[in-house]
Amino acid sequence: MLIIQNDVGNLHSPTTIVAPLTASFSTKVYPTEVRVKAGTAGLPRDSSILLNQVKAIDKRRLENCVGRLDTGTMRQVDEAIKISLGLVPL
Repeated sequence: MLIIQNDVGNLHSPTTIVAPLTASFSTKVYPTEVRVKAGTAGLPRDSSILLNQVKAIDKRRLENCVGRLDTGTMRQVDEAIKISLGLVPL
C-alpha cells in the first residue's frame, strides 16, 4: 500500500488514506495507475499503484515501511489521483 494522506492527518488521525499496489496488471496503463519498477522504494516486483481504489484504513493495520517514492513518481501519483477524483479533465 502507498500512504497518500498528508503528514498532519497521519499525525493526528487513527486512520490513514492509502492506495493499493498490485504486481498483477496488463500491459495497458490506465490514467489512474502509476507503474513502478522492481527495486523502486524497496518493491520486490514491478508494480502498479491503483489510484482508482483509494481507501481509508486503520493505521494499526500497517506493519512496516518498505520505502519512499521519489518526487517524480509522487507527481505522477498526484496527477492520477486528480484524474480518479474528477478534478481534471481526461
